[in-house]
Amino acid sequence: TENAPDSGFTDVPERGKAAVNALTQAGIAFGKATGYFGSQEYLTRAELTALIARGFGFSGNSTSAIPYSDVNSRFSPFVAALIENEVIFSNGKNTFGSDLNVTRGEFALFIYRAVYK
Repeated sequence: TENAPDSGFTDVPERGKAAVNALTQAGIAFGKATGYFGSQEYLTRAELTALIARGFGFSGNSTSAIPYSDVNSRFSPFVAALIENEVIFSNGKNTFGSDLNVTRGEFALFIYRAVYK
C-alpha cells in the first residue's frame, strides 16, 4: 500500500486511503464517479460481484447464462463469472437483487466460496 499512487478520490478518510489506493491500482476497486469513491455508502450486491471477480481473478465465458432479469450490462460479466465459478447461485427467482445492500451474511458466504473454490 505504501507505493500505490493516489487514486484521486476526495471522499476517502485518511485511515482508508492507502487501502483504496492499492485496490484501485490493482484494478479491483473503482469509484462511483470521477474523484468519488463512495466510501460512506453501502455496497450493493452487484458491486460486490465486481470486487470479488476482479479480486480473485474470476472470469466467465458467457453473460447469456445469467438467470436474473435485474443485472445490467455493467455488472453482467462479473455476475456471469461468479455463476460459472459457483460463487453465487440462482435463488430460483428471476432477480439477483443487484441494487440491494449486501448483508454481512451474504458478504461472508460470497467470500468463503471465492476463497475455497
